[in-house]
Amino acid sequence: MKYNKYKESGAIHHYWYRKQIPWYIEVANLCVERAVGQVVIDLGCGDGLVSKLLDARGYTVIGADNEESGLKLARELVPNAEFILKDLNDMFSPMAIYDYMVCLNTIEHLEKPENIVKIFRDNINQRGLIITDRPVEGRKLKGSHFKEYNIKELRDLFKDFKCREIGLHTPIFIALEVTK
Repeated sequence: MKYNKYKESGAIHHYWYRKQIPWYIEVANLCVERAVGQVVIDLGCGDGLVSKLLDARGYTVIGADNEESGLKLARELVPNAEFILKDLNDMFSPMAIYDYMVCLNTIEHLEKPENIVKIFRDNINQRGLIITDRPVEGRKLKGSHFKEYNIKELRDLFKDFKCREIGLHTPIFIALEVTK
């Protein structure tokens, strides 16, 4: 599914970060704080905010997203990183082993979330982090969401990994760290 928010909103994640939106600051910083190794991939990188934060810390960053307008912004804002156009619903092998994989607010947009699990399984060296919207009972799914996962469902999806929930102050997200 194409998620055209960047055509409408521009670099919205950079805006939220600059404006110090508390819930977004927390999850973006967590993505960077949990990073390990040298080479990282940002799956569903959008406009590249997390990629930019990782790049600023000296990581070699690859970003993947299916939205060309988001990638265009990412390339402008993070010139040191490499960005590739990939639909995470289509099975692909990122062609490398990554020390760290991050997937922020992406899995809920996928028709085939098992593809992310396979990408993690086949290409992760040390650690991965998945952050997604917390489901709210009775709330209708957002237009671009296929499924919102509670922590048990997320753990079940990543059952072949060692999983650890990372506590967040904001109640609107859940975070799961995975290792092989």
